[in-house]
Amino acid sequence: MAPMLAVLTSLAGCGEAAFSAHTRDNDVGDLQRAMAASAAPAARAGHAMAFLVTDGKLVGYDLADGKIAWEQAADVKSRVIVGGGAIAHRQGERDLVVRGAATGDVRARVTLAADETFVGAALDGDKLVYVVQLADKRSAVVAIDAGGAPLWRRETQSALGAPAARGGLVALPFAHQNLTLLDSTGREIARVRATDEEIAFARALPEGIYYGGARGVYRLDDKSAAGTRAGSSYAEAKLSGEQVRTAYHWDGYQPSQSALGAFDRNRLLWRGREGAGFRDDLAVLHTYRFFFAFDAKAGKLRWVYAHPRTDVVASEDAGGAIVFASADGDIGLIDAASGAVRIVQKTGLRVAGASFDADGLTAGSGATPPSEAEVAKTLEQIVYDHDARFGAVKVFAVDALGDVPGPTVTAALLKLVRAPAGAGGPPPAALARAGEKLVARRDRAAAPAMLEALGEHYDFLDDRTPRGVDVLARALGALGAREAAAPLAAHLLDHETPERALKDLATTLGQLGGPDAVKALRTFLLAYHADPAFLLDPAPLVVAGEALIRAGVEARRAVAFVVEDRRTLQPLARQLRVSLEAADAADEEAAKKKLEKKDSEAAPERQE
Repeated sequence: MAPMLAVLTSLAGCGEAAFSAHTRDNDVGDLQRAMAASAAPAARAGHAMAFLVTDGKLVGYDLADGKIAWEQAADVKSRVIVGGGAIAHRQGERDLVVRGAATGDVRARVTLAADETFVGAALDGDKLVYVVQLADKRSAVVAIDAGGAPLWRRETQSALGAPAARGGLVALPFAHQNLTLLDSTGREIARVRATDEEIAFARALPEGIYYGGARGVYRLDDKSAAGTRAGSSYAEAKLSGEQVRTAYHWDGYQPSQSALGAFDRNRLLWRGREGAGFRDDLAVLHTYRFFFAFDAKAGKLRWVYAHPRTDVVASEDAGGAIVFASADGDIGLIDAASGAVRIVQKTGLRVAGASFDADGLTAGSGATPPSEAEVAKTLEQIVYDHDARFGAVKVFAVDALGDVPGPTVTAALLKLVRAPAGAGGPPPAALARAGEKLVARRDRAAAPAMLEALGEHYDFLDDRTPRGVDVLARALGALGAREAAAPLAAHLLDHETPERALKDLATTLGQLGGPDAVKALRTFLLAYHADPAFLLDPAPLVVAGEALIRAGVEARRAVAFVVEDRRTLQPLARQLRVSLEAADAADEEAAKKKLEKKDSEAAPERQE
């Protein structure tokens, strides 16, 4: 009786209908049995392939031979789904089509009902599993065999996301909080309930099944029973900036995202590994024409690639290589480890989208990895690109550029700091970030170049307009470069210096000190203490006055004069009076303590 009771206990909750509210979740035993039932997919039998969507055609491109293998007339309306020896896609408005990968010939066709909206599909070998939304807000998941005959259909009142399938196991986002696992008969055999975030996608890879939402990726394993990020095999990719979104997969609940679109041009490429994390700790950000490869743990840039002229419309991490297709028909491979690029062929096709059956493909040894200087040059080219769509990407590129060591990068940042904004140049946000990076580098070797840049002043006849003076002041101040006091003083007193730079100039001069700095700060304060142009923002004058107070008794006299002068701007007078009184009080306290110490030291001598 005891063995029978154990069997019944192990099956409790698994006899419910699929998607039942009573099905248990986050059970380790259920997950172990589900994963044991999922076999790893068989290795690809033929050559690696790219499936290109063009005007009215679907084209099979042989990546190994570098040539078109077949062309089929097709009105492709979705991303092409790749399986073992088969591909599938939505054709026209209502049909789902399964084709042979080697020839593109149609093997099976399903016509959706009028009240069904296609959400997504997956191929498990040559079996197609697809999800539809129904008109009454219900959802259904359906499986058909290689010939198009129905195998099973399961419906639910809740939302279902696009499925993933691997070796007899179907994984489905369910009701936004769950990942449901169905066996080859459509029976629900396990469920993961997330407590930290929405489960918006499921993805099947040779190394396992993955799922997640906007923040990161979970690997389906025993730890998934925890239902939390902390307790699961969970990973987030760390990048050097936050300006570009990091979509790990498309939102499986959105029917519109099953179609070719902007997501395919803006996404994070990754592969999984045993446990938490990404294969080789690599994450590659694809955005429009650009690829940025990062150490997913440290956020350090490994390599970058900028495709010339046209957008890359599709890409995939094939394990050893990043394979991509551009809008003008370039098919390319990038070595995932080094960033070495090998363009396979220019097909001449106008490509709207592509999918790849390329797992295990490598870029080969024919290309040389980019040097550190080449990486820096590519990032700089991205920042100066004339395409106005790439504002966020350019800021992201500056972030990545700032993390690359070497004098070449410092020179590039200095050039950006002095570049004019707008009119096809880098966006203001990118220039501002370049300034932050230049200051943070504290590159002593760059001091001569920065001092040389400070030698430039406004000249109408020679069409010279100095830029980035405020950034140069901060950078030289961070270096403690006392030799910068004289040229900074000249800019502080130059009436053509932008008002926004005056506070940084005064701050740095106060930090550096010395006769040149004190003289310039005193002249600046006395010249402008009554100027109404500073009424709304007297901060530059306040900074100058407070620096003079710290500079000593002689310099403090100028501040005392300004405080008592009836013409002085009232906000400035109030602030400097407070600062002056605090400094006088501190001096008195210091003098008192010094006297007390002197008396205490003299007392034993008097007693003797």
